[in-house]
Amino acid sequence: MKLTNGNLITMCGRGDTLQALDVDGDRFAETGRRDPVVIDLQGRTVIPGFCDAHTHFWWWAMALDQINLDGVTS
Repeated sequence: MKLTNGNLITMCGRGDTLQALDVDGDRFAETGRRDPVVIDLQGRTVIPGFCDAHTHFWWWAMALDQINLDGVTS
């Protein structure tokens, strides 16, 4: 897959961005390879997927109904 025409933030250094990026599965691929799947980002921004922002709702909700005893010594 080739991502083109976008703002691809690399996180390699401050302000490092690319205009196009080749991806093979979950890895960056060698630039310039021919690939039938080209995605035009139309100026959108792509950032690395480094954040896992999910919660286990049931456990979170159950904790709301519990008394917080952190720091209690007796």
